[in-house]
Amino acid sequence: MNGLRNYKLYIDDIRQAAESISKYIEGLSKEKFQEDAKTRDSVLHNLMIIGEAAAKIPDNVREKNPDINWSGIIGMRNIIVHGYFAIDSEIIWITVKEKVPELMKMIDRIV
Repeated sequence: MNGLRNYKLYIDDIRQAAESISKYIEGLSKEKFQEDAKTRDSVLHNLMIIGEAAAKIPDNVREKNPDINWSGIIGMRNIIVHGYFAIDSEIIWITVKEKVPELMKMIDRIV
């Protein structure tokens, strides 16, 4: 495989990170999530994994799946990595409660 990782492994990384996020926030209110630094940090770490993996998926695969907001996913990763103190906890909460479950459904259609 010429040293390159197959894109399906990145899809799997996205799926696993999304599943972890779902487990971490299960049963939490927004307030509890914001108060729980360990959970919040774990969620942010997995959002970074999702963004990093999304950036490694070939353009042709992304183009075949335009319903996934690839640039938004990658952009979220960049905000987390490069602008930690500027992270809006409301946006993170909406992302993990609404966008991550949507992504889990869409990502399964790729493989």
